[in-house]
Amino acid sequence: MSAGFLPGAGDLAGRTVRLSTREHTLYRGGQTTVFRLDDPLFEEEMRARFGPGVRIFVPGTFGTADFSPFRTNIRIDKAGSVTAVYNG
Repeated sequence: MSAGFLPGAGDLAGRTVRLSTREHTLYRGGQTTVFRLDDPLFEEEMRARFGPGVRIFVPGTFGTADFSPFRTNIRIDKAGSVTAVYNG
């Protein structure tokens, strides 16, 4: 996985999006926080900008390891900031 920003996507660096969280009890005990993107306007804007195959990864999200040079991936941290936009 590469990190950083695609050419022309640098304006997204540090952009803040809305996340919602909930606590989840694990099967064998313990707690974890589950993150969910709660910003439909951001999702709509990214699909219009990068195409319907764009993937938006919030903390704890997993994606397939296959590489597609035509698919854009967007990473968001726990604070809701965009940290990377790359193809793969």
